[in-house]
Amino acid sequence: MAKLLEILSDSTAGWTRRPPATNDDIKALIASCDFDLPDEYLAFLRYSNGGEGFLCIEPWYFQLCSSGELPEYNQGYNVSEFLPGWFAIGSSGGGEMLAIRKQDGSPCPVYMVPFIPMAESDAVQIAHDFEMFAMALGREEDKA
Repeated sequence: MAKLLEILSDSTAGWTRRPPATNDDIKALIASCDFDLPDEYLAFLRYSNGGEGFLCIEPWYFQLCSSGELPEYNQGYNVSEFLPGWFAIGSSGGGEMLAIRKQDGSPCPVYMVPFIPMAESDAVQIAHDFEMFAMALGREEDKA
């Protein structure tokens, strides 16, 4: 987790960080989930309870939900109905949901899934684990 925290605290990465989730926030989120959230994702929430900015990988922009928003976000988009076994963590700010698979555990691959149609067959893995995803936060695509 030390490397993840080092990556997240890199001041050259230009993304909007939020205040950390409290222990009570994390406990409430864990209690609302029917699976064990990956440790690296919980470490992210303890560092920044959500966030927003550019990515140097597809989908090129991210908006990650706070711990308090996640249960309603997943329920509002009917994730358990359309993507059973998945958990939404945010979006691209546009047409793609950012999600993790419940059975993947740790490491925690990150996927983008089009909102329409919201189908597992259209899911694209964008990062092997959450640490790799964190390395892309606040970095813009190299246009060279």
